[in-house]
Amino acid sequence: MALTLGPVAFVGLLGLSVGANPAALVGEGPGGTGPGTSRSGGSSAQSAGREGILAVVLPQGPPVWQRLVSVESSIAFLQDRLAQQETEIQQFALAAAAMPNSPAPAAAPEPAASDHLAQLIDSRDSTNQLYRTALRVEYSIYLDTARDQTEQQALLAAVEQEAASIRDAVDYDLNVAGTQVGQEAAIAAAQQKLQELTSLSATQLQQIKAGQPFMLPLAGTLTQPFGATDFGLEPPLVYHGVFYPHFHTGLDLAAPLDAPVRAAADGVVLLATSSVDSQGHYVGYGNYVLIAHPDGFATLYGHLDRIGVSAGQLVHQGDAIGLEGSTGWSTGPHVHFEIRHKGELLDPAPYLAPGQR
Repeated sequence: MALTLGPVAFVGLLGLSVGANPAALVGEGPGGTGPGTSRSGGSSAQSAGREGILAVVLPQGPPVWQRLVSVESSIAFLQDRLAQQETEIQQFALAAAAMPNSPAPAAAPEPAASDHLAQLIDSRDSTNQLYRTALRVEYSIYLDTARDQTEQQALLAAVEQEAASIRDAVDYDLNVAGTQVGQEAAIAAAQQKLQELTSLSATQLQQIKAGQPFMLPLAGTLTQPFGATDFGLEPPLVYHGVFYPHFHTGLDLAAPLDAPVRAAADGVVLLATSSVDSQGHYVGYGNYVLIAHPDGFATLYGHLDRIGVSAGQLVHQGDAIGLEGSTGWSTGPHVHFEIRHKGELLDPAPYLAPGQR
């Protein structure tokens, strides 16, 4: 069970009430066909769908609101279409399985049934690709808006007259995107301090390197691994150029509240801080620590109950840096542990000391 909470997208809340023509989103209309209706025609239908993914009737309002309405309408329609296609595949498979067995004819059987099933699957896959494209567009809109205060104000003003459910969803998703943007900006700025490591003495640097490889920061149970997940509360992420609707950026380790969290390797504390929203409530990582290590590595420890170190402090592998908690987006006591290399997120498992992988 995952413990880190992320955004809850409001797909379907806008629905079609804004006057969208969702049939146009996948190249479907009077006399038209949906995506991938045949294996030979799937590619062109998919292309048409991509070009029309934002082709909806837009409401009045600022451009960011219009873009958001457009993509949300696309997502809602594509969700419904995917559900319908999954039902068609299941019904066809059940019908085929219920057919009575008969002796094989001398000649090879007509492949009509298998071809039809392949067409259904191809159509579903094409729709799913369009759906993931729409989700990535939605994610980009929120990230871009979170980085621009003027755009944020324009979007919030536009949704002021909408239903409470839409206002709450937009506000929530903006908060999540803003938290991601703010945390990554703080981490990136802190990692610029890595050059300060060059001012350490040769003895200090040797002591830091002697602490490799990394150890687990908490004696606890692994509750969620690194990587793509189906858990709906994990936030989206573009990782190695691929968009994932839900992605867990580290390892979650659970233990009783206030268990000691220890430095995974020797290094220098870059951040010992808290992620909070405009109301002062914990969000994202909550209380977290970022430690820089040699060769461009960094480790992050999130959701701490208490922080026990300060920025600039030299720590050694195994030193207590805080107490395990449940601050920020968390459903229970645990530590969220990340390893980064030159800013890139890594799966921590291969970098752990033997016996801890």
